[in-house]
Amino acid sequence: MKGFMGHGIRSFRENRDHPPQDGRRSTRRFGGTFYLWLFSMLLIVMIPLIGSEWIRERASSLLLEERMKSETSLVETMAMVADREFQSVSRYAASMAEDEKILSFLSAAQMNSAEEKMLLKQAFDAIHLESNRPAAVQDVYLLSLRSGYLISAREGANAENSALFDYEKNFGLDRETFWNTVRSLRSTALFLPGGERNGTAWRICCLRVVVERSSASPLGYVLISYQFPKEILSDEEDGALCGLMLRDGRCWDMTGHRFFPEEDSAALLRTEASGFMSLQGKEYLLTRKHSGIQDWEYLRLVSSDLFYGNLRSYQRAAALCLLGCLLLCFLLALLLSRRNYHPVIQLVENLQKSENRKEIRDVNFQWIEERYQGLQASHDWLSGMLEQEKNLIVNNLFCRLLKGYYHSDYEVENVFAPYLIAFWHPRFRLILWSLDEDADLAGETENGADRQANAIDQLLRTTAETATERIRQISEEAWPVLCDGKVFILCNYAGNQVCLEKDFQRCCEETRSALAEKTGVAFSWFISAEKQAVPELSQAYMSCIEQMRQWNLAEERGGETASPAEESAATENNAEEADNRSLPETVMAYVHAHLYDPDLSLTKIGNAFHVSESHLSRLIRREYDIQLMSYVNAKRIERVAWLLDHTEMTLSDIAQETGFSTYRTMLRVFGQYYPVTPTQYRKEKKGPAKEQNPPD
Repeated sequence: MKGFMGHGIRSFRENRDHPPQDGRRSTRRFGGTFYLWLFSMLLIVMIPLIGSEWIRERASSLLLEERMKSETSLVETMAMVADREFQSVSRYAASMAEDEKILSFLSAAQMNSAEEKMLLKQAFDAIHLESNRPAAVQDVYLLSLRSGYLISAREGANAENSALFDYEKNFGLDRETFWNTVRSLRSTALFLPGGERNGTAWRICCLRVVVERSSASPLGYVLISYQFPKEILSDEEDGALCGLMLRDGRCWDMTGHRFFPEEDSAALLRTEASGFMSLQGKEYLLTRKHSGIQDWEYLRLVSSDLFYGNLRSYQRAAALCLLGCLLLCFLLALLLSRRNYHPVIQLVENLQKSENRKEIRDVNFQWIEERYQGLQASHDWLSGMLEQEKNLIVNNLFCRLLKGYYHSDYEVENVFAPYLIAFWHPRFRLILWSLDEDADLAGETENGADRQANAIDQLLRTTAETATERIRQISEEAWPVLCDGKVFILCNYAGNQVCLEKDFQRCCEETRSALAEKTGVAFSWFISAEKQAVPELSQAYMSCIEQMRQWNLAEERGGETASPAEESAATENNAEEADNRSLPETVMAYVHAHLYDPDLSLTKIGNAFHVSESHLSRLIRREYDIQLMSYVNAKRIERVAWLLDHTEMTLSDIAQETGFSTYRTMLRVFGQYYPVTPTQYRKEKKGPAKEQNPPD
């Protein structure tokens, strides 16, 4: 670093001491500095641009791949729905052809007699009042080859040579062309111009040939005009088209009800089953699916603008941006080389401006190093101040925790999470350290009180550091807390309680010896019982304070007392034994008082007595050798059996009376104690009411 900075300063001095002879900068247009800066600028700009272009290309390919899968799925769905609809229309046409009234009408040679005209009316009613007509059917026509009559479900019946039925209006063809088209058709699908009634739109018809049973010649035809369901057609606004590719090479647009121009049909025929093609001046993605029941293919075309958007305009904008960046890099490199720019020179100039006392020619490397060391010292001082402020805030939060300001684990987690402090383990202990003597720490001077306060403060910090360092050999999660002029060590751990008890005793004794040797002052320590929840630390805090108070009272009385460690252990053992003796009895009394409460559970009992579920279960099992909730269920089932034997209450009322949440829960628990159902039990035990008291 020094060599690099020294080289920069030497270059600066050479340029300063040996300027060009004509008083101006060198007239050389480009030099090594220019190319260095140009290369640097190009690296800075080109790497992100190339990376973004690669990402764009990759994203485009992935987008296209996903779109191809989506379009294939859509065209398969369209084919399935359209085939299903066409099948329903075909079945409907077959049912029309098998209708006896329609067959009678088609079999009649003339329509002159009253009986034959009645057949005409019956056939018209059969197609006009059909209740099972599919929703896609638009109109139904009956064409009789013998009588020359055509019946429309919308417009009634007309003879073949009658001028009342307008073929041009209905089919877009004259009468003769229409009949010739129908007679020459070899397929089940017929495409007809819509005529005036449907504008210029074409429509598709399903043709059903009716054949006489005794002859091979047809009697007539059932012609059904229908429209594909709207759910398979794309909205025109989304840029997608749906169509059919017929066997003769023509392509029919389902959405526009028209045939594509011949050149577009030829382009569609040449395109593969999935691929891009140009149609009507736009680029489309084509997907095809062959029909399962007809000799045609379903087409779906979607404009590339839907998934590429304005990608091409973005590409042109990116190219212009790249060109502009190259030009900017060239100009910037030229400017920097003209100014003979160098990072070290810029650093010197900035420092000189902030100093404002030395000329730039008087600056040397030693001055730069001094200024840098000064800035580094300021930075270190600010970092230390921030660290002290953070430690003070964290210590205050721990003090509030010990004094019971936080009442839930969730609240504690939110408070300590910003400082990366978390309580991972389920066990807690609190160790209190206090000074046995602190009267003569300052000496007899005018400001002895201040000196004593400073000395005590220093002793507390030393105690916290020493005790925390040793405690962390047992539990890595340990935090010192300075609270009310005392040092508390909060331990969070997971391990065997018996082994840890000995480890804590040994560690605290070693810490007291080390503190006495280091400071020459005697210390006492008091340890709380094990706690299993963060909110219980306030109890541990009060327990340690009470132990210290009892110890001080014993010292003042002057009697023989045990050491603080022995006193702490004895106090904790006595308190724990007293608690363990009284708590099970109190819990069992509480259980009997709330035996038939549906909400009775280990969680509710533990919350009522401020103990954890596991601790409560251990106490009851150790004291009474029972599982608490099994005992509750047994007492409830005993009550259920008595009610079944002595009352006529329903099973639902009995379940509610005995504290079961549901009737099914009572049946399940009853089956664990009796080999029969409650109903069978009542039948077996049924008899006159017995005079005996119900179970408690």
